[in-house]
This record gives sequence, structure tokens and C-alpha cells, in this order.
Amino acid sequence: MSPTRLCLTLLAFSCASHALPASAEQTGRNRMKVEPNQQVEKAAKTTKVLKTATVDGAEAPAEPSPWSGGGELGYASTRGNSISESLNTRFHLHYAEGDWIHGLEVFGLRSSAEYRVEDEDGAIHREHKDTANRYTVGASSALKLGEHRQFTTALRYEHDDFATYRWQQTASVGYGARIMDGGRTQLDLQVGPGLRRAQNVEEGR
Repeated sequence: MSPTRLCLTLLAFSCASHALPASAEQTGRNRMKVEPNQQVEKAAKTTKVLKTATVDGAEAPAEPSPWSGGGELGYASTRGNSISESLNTRFHLHYAEGDWIHGLEVFGLRSSAEYRVEDEDGAIHREHKDTANRYTVGASSALKLGEHRQFTTALRYEHDDFATYRWQQTASVGYGARIMDGGRTQLDLQVGPGLRRAQNVEEGR
């Protein structure tokens, strides 16, 4: 191999060896420029998908139920020379739809007592006695005729073993309106006929 050809070969090799790193460096720079853009686009797509899923998965607001009501239950007990127990309960239910309002109410009370009694021979024994037994059932309906005007109907039954009237039944219809509506004073008035039936314990009718 002649010196001239050797020099050309080394020069070509040297140029090629310097050209390769430049090409690799440029390719790396181009890749660095492309990859961040791809990551930004990918993050934007992910955010868009998450937003879409959040909107699609949102629950619609629930409509208020026409039913409402409540109740209570109470029990009391005392112990000493005598024992007394009392149980009472109350329950009410309302249904409102459109201009109509319906209601139902139930109430009950029962109590008893146990105490010591001495007979003629001097012996002591206990006696149990009911002291209260009362329950009431009532139902009503109302039709709204305006903002503060309504037409009402009501039925009611009451039973009491320790009252003058053993049972009572009432039925009524009425018209109600607000006749005074001030800043601190409001007055509602309701008028209408009613029917009542009852059993008198003393008279037996």
C-alpha cells in the first residue's frame, strides 16, 4: 500500500468517525424534542378522558320524596313501695303531591301500677291495676286553592277506658284562609261543619 493511499484511507476513516457522533447527537436532540411533545399530547388526552369520565359519571340530583313522617316511643318505670309502668307511642305520616296533602296520625298510651294491699286478716299481697288505656287514630286531606287558602276534610276516632266517654268519632269539612299576614303576626282562620258521635260510660249510651 502506498503512503498516499494510506493517508487517504486514514482521512476517510477520521472523517467518518467524526461524522457519526454528530449524526447520533443530532438524532438524540431530535428525539428529545419529539418525546416531550408526545408526553404533553398524551397527558392532554389523559386529562380529557378523566374530565369526560367525571362528567359522564356525575349523579343527577335526586327528586324530593312526596312522603314524610316521624314517630316517637316512650317508656317509663318506677319501683319502690309500688311499681308503675307507662308506655306511649306516636306516629304521623304525610303525603303531598300537586295541590293535595294527605295525613295519618296514630297515638297510644297504656300504663299500669302494682302495689301492696293488706286484707282483713293482715296478710299483704300485691295487686295489679291498669291506670290508663287510650289510643287515637286520625286521617285528613287538604286541597290547596291558593297560596294561603285550602279546603280540608278530617276523620278521627278516640278510645279511652278511663274517660267519661268510652269512645268518640268525629268527621268534619272546612275552608281555611289566612286573614292576617304581617311582619311578626299571622292569623289563619278555618270554618266548617262537623259531626260527632260518642258513648257515655255513666249513661251507657
